[in-house]
Amino acid sequence: KAFQNEPRMASIRSCFVADPGWCIVDSDWVQAELFVMAWLSNDITMQTKLLDKAGDFHSELAIQMFRLDNPPEDYAKGKKEWLKENGWSKFRTIAKTITFGIAYGRGAAAIKSAVELENVKISLEEAEDAVNKFKTTFPDLTMWLQMQQECVTGQGYVENGFGRRRRFEKTNDKESLGHQKRQAMNAPIQGTVGDLMSLALLNLYLIRENEKPHLKYKVLMSVHDQILVTCPIEQVDETVEAMRLAMCERCRIPGNDLLLDSDPEVCLRWSEPLTDEDIAKYSALGKYKTS
Repeated sequence: KAFQNEPRMASIRSCFVADPGWCIVDSDWVQAELFVMAWLSNDITMQTKLLDKAGDFHSELAIQMFRLDNPPEDYAKGKKEWLKENGWSKFRTIAKTITFGIAYGRGAAAIKSAVELENVKISLEEAEDAVNKFKTTFPDLTMWLQMQQECVTGQGYVENGFGRRRRFEKTNDKESLGHQKRQAMNAPIQGTVGDLMSLALLNLYLIRENEKPHLKYKVLMSVHDQILVTCPIEQVDETVEAMRLAMCERCRIPGNDLLLDSDPEVCLRWSEPLTDEDIAKYSALGKYKTS
């Protein structure tokens, strides 16, 4: 509370500034890990919820898991806001924590600790019940994760969506075996996203070299599930489209129909929204200004 009236501190990322006449395009995948998890496991229920662009996955999941009331048909603020207005935001936090934690082998105790870091207090029994509800909601994902664990002591490896293998040495040590089983669930998901990123970066290079040689964009780096490039401001629209092609339409898992979506942001200082002054100076950036 002591800092409520203090001016907002700029992000450390804002130290990175585009050259004059250039801008930064920061494009990241939308919930890449969740989509990969749903498609590798072929969990149709999870896929359907993720594909509903009008909804909010974690809010929808919370309402279903905890049997909360849906908003009335004329409610236009979205289910995330609906949960907040009714004092149910903690259920969304729990659902989100389980979703991202389940592939790391987090049990009820770990889920309880994680949600408490978000200032949500639940008992161990409530955490156990929530984990069980998640598994019931997504039975195909639950079965697939179990199969990955069994691969450790069975064939001795798991594969990601591109066939890349994570091998495991045989062990009789319970702690080491538990660690391997957690890796067996997570490696196919993280490994697939990692290989998709490598493919997306290659696509960006090929598009510029073979199809759009007039484009001058430069790849700066990739950070987790996002790619950062810099380009001349007059080429920003073409660059955004090239990134969409590279990261979405041409970035596919072999034998899988998953099509990821991306969310591009344009700025002059990395992570800092465009200002009215920026738009007045560079009108081509007008469509990329966020409210």
